[in-house]
Amino acid sequence: MLKILAVLSFSLMFSSANAHDSICKIASDNIYAKLPLLFDGYASTLKNIEGVDYLYPSAFTLHKGKIYILYISQPKHKSNLIVVYDKAGKYLGYDYIDNGGYGVAGEGLAIVDNYNDRKFFAVGSTNGSLHYYEFNDNPNGRHLKLFSRFNVGLFNQFAWNDNRWLIEDNRGSSSPSNPRNHLLLLDRNFKLIVKIKQQLQHSGFITTTANMNALSYVKRQGVVLGNGFFASSYGAFYEKGAPQTKNVYQGYRVFNLEGDLLVDNVCKPVTMLESLTQMGFNVTRIENEGLYLNDINNTLYTLYVYNDRKHPSISKKEGIVILQNRVHFN
Repeated sequence: MLKILAVLSFSLMFSSANAHDSICKIASDNIYAKLPLLFDGYASTLKNIEGVDYLYPSAFTLHKGKIYILYISQPKHKSNLIVVYDKAGKYLGYDYIDNGGYGVAGEGLAIVDNYNDRKFFAVGSTNGSLHYYEFNDNPNGRHLKLFSRFNVGLFNQFAWNDNRWLIEDNRGSSSPSNPRNHLLLLDRNFKLIVKIKQQLQHSGFITTTANMNALSYVKRQGVVLGNGFFASSYGAFYEKGAPQTKNVYQGYRVFNLEGDLLVDNVCKPVTMLESLTQMGFNVTRIENEGLYLNDINNTLYTLYVYNDRKHPSISKKEGIVILQNRVHFN
């Protein structure tokens, strides 16, 4: 069984914040794609969705040289979008998915095939369900058809890889008794393989309404599944000049299937902001919005939003960066 040993020269323990600052000093070869936050037609699309104030990335996946980004609507109505780019940053369009509703964060997007060689978008929805929508790699603004739904006990975050699912277990709303640190590894047909319990400080338990210590925990924003391990991405919204509490630390961590920490790649947000600024990015903020694993070339991809819609002259040109890091296995 494959095990992660190290990620480049990154440290394995989170013993010193200063020791981890270097991991957010981004080099040019870490940049996989630089994309606009406000895609072409953003303003007109927003007007077509009644009662929605803005659209915002919440998850992404990669497939055959294309980038698929799930944009959820606020206040989280059912008309969400899958926006598509190629690796060079060329905008290819979007399609609608009539998915979810208020309270659905959409912190996961996967492309799943079935035994008839058909492909589907898998997206989390309400009441613990996972929805399959017909896959379309030539988006044209239509509403993708709902193919099937599965009640899998999903909270928000999930991952798909090699005929297995990793599901964030839904045990009700966030509360001191439900820290969102219970994950389920399931087979293709959603039969339980093993239960996984992350330590509290690595989980999605970050709301101050649920726990007064929430700012001491790094906010989990997504999960991916590998062979014998999984990884979580981290980082709540951080704006320049704000306090650097632990929930806004950015990066990712890797765990074995017992929930033990193997690789810690999380650092202060200001370090990442400074690094991107030095590379010529117009940075006003930073927030992680998910990750993707290509286990063929052992590369982990993480998506960050670094500008915002308050600066449309900038965010129509940039605002999203996808970083890539090679990982090493034995």
